[in-house]
Amino acid sequence: ADAAGSDHSPETLARAGYALPVELGRKLKEMTAQLGTTPHAGRAKLAFTEWLYIGGHQAPGAPQYDNLGGALCTAGMLNMLMSNAGIVPVSDMTGGIEFAGLWKKRGQVYATPSYHVFRMYASAGAHTPVAATANAGSYEVHNGVKRLPEILNVPYLDVVAALNETGAKLLLFCVNRHLSATFDGEISIDGFRAVSGTAETLRAGSRADRNDEERPHAVEPVRGPVAVQAGVAHFTFPAESVTVIELHAESSAPGSPAN
Repeated sequence: ADAAGSDHSPETLARAGYALPVELGRKLKEMTAQLGTTPHAGRAKLAFTEWLYIGGHQAPGAPQYDNLGGALCTAGMLNMLMSNAGIVPVSDMTGGIEFAGLWKKRGQVYATPSYHVFRMYASAGAHTPVAATANAGSYEVHNGVKRLPEILNVPYLDVVAALNETGAKLLLFCVNRHLSATFDGEISIDGFRAVSGTAETLRAGSRADRNDEERPHAVEPVRGPVAVQAGVAHFTFPAESVTVIELHAESSAPGSPAN
């Protein structure tokens, strides 16, 4: 991803890179609308292949496929693809081995932050999409990534929600794109009575932080409880972080007797 403007600062590239999935989702909807005007309407779907974010070659500290910033780009792409699964049933990212996946150097195997994001999402058990909205403000990108330089109305807090197969767990896939702000979230829920919850959060001291053969566990997700009171959940979303929240209904809460 190459910036088009003269300001190639890590912050500029981060804001533009984090916003990219939002505009890509809009473009995929436009493509689907075009297909709707052809004889293939209602039958043709889209496949989004070979996606990967490369920005660190322009400015040290920018998002790159193997650092924390790249993991936020990955999470944003996964949120976009989940939200558009009805029109994009097939997608793949470049580099499951090396690049944004697993590496092996000097006999040490380690995972990139993006790999941890994939594991967090893949193991959550999302099955049935449900509506979710986040009210944490938005920003705009002008003269950003060359292919999509103008991106409007980018939510700082990106949230996609789904139930698991039994409907006993509500899953929230959350990306805080803000470069400095921490959001203290109050999560109000309709149609699902949550009594407890857990969260897994991926963050680091810098978006440039990464794992390597000498520090294979430098950037890894951390698990913790989610406070739930009277059906309302409370969680603090760190700046530049990815969080998967799992809320449990009464019958599925840890320690509850099996039905």
